Amino acid sequence: MNRQKTPVMGGRRSMKGLTGIETAIILISMVLVAAAFAFVVLNMGGASAQKAGETIKAGMEEAASALELAGAVVAQVDTNTSTVQKLVIYVKPGVGRMPLPLDNITVAVTTEGGHKAGLKPSQANISNNDPLSATCSGVCYAEIRAKRVDGVLESGEIAVFIVDIGAIGLTLGPNQNVLVELRPPSGGVLRVERRMPMAFTTSVVELT
Repeated sequence: MNRQKTPVMGGRRSMKGLTGIETAIILISMVLVAAAFAFVVLNMGGASAQKAGETIKAGMEEAASALELAGAVVAQVDTNTSTVQKLVIYVKPGVGRMPLPLDNITVAVTTEGGHKAGLKPSQANISNNDPLSATCSGVCYAEIRAKRVDGVLESGEIAVFIVDIGAIGLTLGPNQNVLVELRPPSGGVLRVERRMPMAFTTSVVELT
């Protein structure tokens, strides 16, 4: 008698089941890899954005002036020789700036007769808040309105820089220009440019 062979279906079912599981594992792996990649990209993007923000902030701080004028520029004049002896410049901190040690500022002075740069100011003693009373050889500073006299300019305070024109080897006469630059360690430079009057008739001249 011929016996008919019954086909074995279990093996095929097993193979199909294994194929389905493998496909699912591959899909899950792809999803996990994509998620990890997206996480890395997002982190890199966040770090880049933070770095860009820090760079922009630093650039803005560097561009913003650390000092601002706090009053008129005053010249003390020798009327006998018609030459400027001293320049007085009142300053205050720029908006939102950190406290600034005044002796960290360097000064440059330019007249029609010459240029001096890298001048380091020293602290001066003044009487009755009058900067013209200061004994100043070169460039010096004094605190006019301060919470405490410590050589550091803070918000709400006013200091004065005094430039002895003759002591730094320059001359300044009638109808001449002068440029004084106050250069802090960081932040923009405060440039103060003034023109002298046609003639000096008083010993103290307010320059506008």
